Parts: sequence; structure tokens; C-alpha cells
Amino acid sequence: MLNAFIFLILCMIWGSTWLAIKIGLEGSPPFLGAGFRFIIAASILFIFAALTKNLDLSFAGKRRKVLIAAFLMYPIPYGLVYWGSQFVESGMAAVLFAIMPFFVAILAHYYMKVERLTFLKIFGMLTGFSGLLLIFADNLGARGPLGILGMVAVAGSSFFSSLGTVFSKKHFHDINPISMTAVQSSIGAVVLTALGLIFESVSAYQVNFRTVGSLLYLGIIGTALAFTLYFFVLKRMEATKLALIAFITPVMALFLGMLLRNEHFDFVSALGIVMVIAGVFIVVAGDNMIRRKSIAAQPPLPKPELSSEQ
Repeated sequence: MLNAFIFLILCMIWGSTWLAIKIGLEGSPPFLGAGFRFIIAASILFIFAALTKNLDLSFAGKRRKVLIAAFLMYPIPYGLVYWGSQFVESGMAAVLFAIMPFFVAILAHYYMKVERLTFLKIFGMLTGFSGLLLIFADNLGARGPLGILGMVAVAGSSFFSSLGTVFSKKHFHDINPISMTAVQSSIGAVVLTALGLIFESVSAYQVNFRTVGSLLYLGIIGTALAFTLYFFVLKRMEATKLALIAFITPVMALFLGMLLRNEHFDFVSALGIVMVIAGVFIVVAGDNMIRRKSIAAQPPLPKPELSSEQ
């Protein structure tokens, strides 16, 4: 139940971050916006870890792997998605990032023996992804000549996030998620802020309620809290199933857009949402059913024979 609750919380948080990123980019250069986001997240996490005595930087002798995962999870994918989102429609960005479960499923199949691809997993993911295509059918566009590069950037972000997820699942069972998120967020902050200072102008950053509000929300809730919960539950769930968040978050973003920005919602969107939910259900429930059948089909262990001396 705890895993399912955290899964839903992450869906709601990351579903709202698409809108927050879109608002933030109205007054912020992409790299600086992402870098400031991670500065806030890292600061909050280091302070919280120190106050609660959860700060452990030994990482069980896996410091190099923590650094590798940091680049896979933070500066590379977030740099790509922030930059690419300038040139593609929000629906296109959501759909392109939603290929993440496919990447995770393939990588996990080859790198973790306990997570194998099955027909039901593939069918469920295709069903859910088809639902997303229905939902955003009218919003699958790119802006200007850089649109294709923007699409490639968002898809690349999805791939690197997938690689980081599988890598983390395989290596970080014994590492404190708060300390790890704090260190990795700080790496994201340094790299992305440096890119912003080199390629962007600080004067282009507009200090107003919308920009600063979105930045604080993304840093505290969308990064510090969300990634700590993500790494916590990643230890307890299959990476492929957790990656299905990428299917749910665009649906959450759609509801928020409808409520806060009066965005379009119709029968086709409703059908797409049903397909997304059905796809997630097929992957999770269908895989659990196969596991139960497999366990039930195994012959019972023989009872130990009592010796005549007993």
C-alpha cells in the first residue's frame, strides 16, 4: 500500500511540474531555470539531512556510481528537456518523454534478471502510449526550424532518465535516498547553472511572482521531495512499473491545464485517459497474475522424512 501511495503522490507532483516548467520558461532561460531549481533542491536536502542526521556521504563505497547516476538523472536529461521544451508543444514533450517506460523495460530486461519483458508488459505499455497519442493528437507540434532538434532533445532526456533509473535500481539498494538526492541535485545545480552562465544572460531572468513561484515549487516539491520519494520506492518496486509514472503525469498535466488554464478536453481525451489507465493496469496487474500462477505451478517442497531414531 505504501508503494502505491507514493506512486500516486509522484504522479500528482510530476504531473504538475510540466505546467510549472512551462510557466517558469516564460521568464527564465532554460539552463539557468533548471540550475536554480537544483540549487534550491540541494540546499533544502542538505539542511534536512543534517538536521535529521541522515547525511551519509560514504555511499557504501559507491561514490563513482553515484556520480555517474547523477549525470544520467539530472544535468543531462533536465538540460535536454528544458532546452527542447522551448521548441515543441507541451503535448509533444509529454508524449516524447512518455517513451521512458519502453526504454526502462528494454534496459531492465537485459541488465536485471528479475525484470523480464513479457507480452502483457509490452501490450500494456502500447495501450497506455496509444492513449497518450489520442489525448495530445491536436498538440503534437514543433515550433520553428529548431523543432526537430527540440523533439530529439526531449526524447534523449527520456532515454538518459531511463538509463539512470535502471542503473540506480541495480546499484543503490543500500544507499540513503536523502543523501543521494542531495549530492546528485548539487551536481545538477553546478552543471546546469554553469551552462546557463556561459550560454545565457542572467539579465534575461525575470524576477516576478510566476517565475519565482514556479522555481520554488519545482525545487522544493518537484525535485527535493519527489526524487527522495522516487529513490525510496525504486528500491521496493520494479523499475519498469515505476517508470509508468511517465504515462500518468501527462494525464495529470491535462487535468491541471483544464482547471487552471481552460485547456481543451473532449471525448477523445477521455478515451485516451481510459486507455492510459488500462495500460498501466495491464502492466501491473497482469504481471502480478503471471507471478502468482508461476508460484502456484511450482511443485511443493518435499516434507523432511523423520528418521527411525526420532
